[in-house]
Amino acid sequence: MTSYAVRVYLELTAHASASIIVITGLTANNATAQWRVTLAGTGAGAQTGQIRITNGAGTTQASSGSSVIPLNQVVRLEAVIQSGAFTATAYSGDTNTVIATATATTVTTVDMDAVRFGPFSTAPTVPTFYLDDFALSDTAALIGPPSPAPSGATWSLWNGTSEVPLSLEGVWNGTSVTPLSFDRVI
Repeated sequence: MTSYAVRVYLELTAHASASIIVITGLTANNATAQWRVTLAGTGAGAQTGQIRITNGAGTTQASSGSSVIPLNQVVRLEAVIQSGAFTATAYSGDTNTVIATATATTVTTVDMDAVRFGPFSTAPTVPTFYLDDFALSDTAALIGPPSPAPSGATWSLWNGTSEVPLSLEGVWNGTSVTPLSFDRVI
C-alpha cells in the first residue's frame, strides 16, 4: 500500500528513557521497517513525549516540536500516509482537539504490507502504557474515533486460504502467549 491511514489509542503513565516505537510500517516479510512513529524519551529534555516520524533506518524525518504527548491522558494517534507525504497527529481521546502534529514530506519509502503497534524490543525499558482500538485503512484520510460494531457482527481473519474466526487469547511477552487479564479498560 502507498496510501493509507493508521490509528491507535494510547495512554502513557511515564516516559521511557529513550525514544519508543508506537507504530511501524513493515514490508511483506514483517521484518524490514519502512517507517516508524516514535515518541521521544526523557533524554530529549523539553521535547520528551514529542511525536517523531522516522524512516526505516530510524532517522528522524519530522517531529512535533514543542508539542508533546501528555502523561495519564488517553490520546488518539493517527497517521495518514500518501505518496511520501506523512502526517502523524495526536488528538485528545475521541475529540478533534489536536495535541501535537508531525508532518514529513521526505519519507521516501512509504510502501508497506504490515503494521506493528508498540515497541518490539526490550530496550529501552518502557514504563506501563496502554494501547487500544487499533485500525488500518487503505484510504489516506483520518480514521477518527471507533464506531460500535454492528449488532450480531462476527470477527474473522483471512489466513491466506479462507476466513477463520478471530480470537484473542493472550499477549506475547517475548517468549510465549500469556492469558489476557483486564485490570483497566480505556
